Amino acid sequence: MKCLADDYMTRQELCEYLSIGSTTSMDLIHYRVVEAFVIGRRWLISKKSVDELLRKLPDGMSLNNLVAQAKQDGQRPRFMRVGGRNHE
Repeated sequence: MKCLADDYMTRQELCEYLSIGSTTSMDLIHYRVVEAFVIGRRWLISKKSVDELLRKLPDGMSLNNLVAQAKQDGQRPRFMRVGGRNHE
């Protein structure tokens, strides 16, 4: 039986894996650059979507530039939890 840890990583693991800060990791999640979902207070990020992002990232483009481009393109942000639910 597969475990969640095989397919998903936490925000802290994402930060360490990509050498980014917590603000950038939340931007990647909120602007739907990576696939993620929340269980309780913990975000879980798809390892597959992170690897795909790294493969498709143009040479010389930083993750911060990618987030800025997602914002500029009008990509709808994912809303934070309100009243114990994750609203979209």
